[in-house]
Amino acid sequence: MSEVAASSLDGAELLAAVDAAVSRAFAGLRRSVRSNLALLTVAFSRVMGAARSGHGRLSLGALFRVLPSPGTAHAREKRLQRFLDWTIRGSTRGA
Repeated sequence: MSEVAASSLDGAELLAAVDAAVSRAFAGLRRSVRSNLALLTVAFSRVMGAARSGHGRLSLGALFRVLPSPGTAHAREKRLQRFLDWTIRGSTRGA
């Protein structure tokens, strides 16, 4: 996202720009991990830029509701849960 402000991009353009940046920065990771990181980054930017309930706290529910991936809300929730579970378990495997 070189010189284009993130607010001027629509959803697909923003995801494409973030995906390209994540792919360059984390070329050593598997493609599925890079695409999930890009999706989660876009979801974080949407949640942080919007009004939140729960006294401003960040919740997983808020993240999966704005996750820019196809499918039902339940499918997006499971995708987020599987990715976070893999990240936690994957970080302790090599230790």
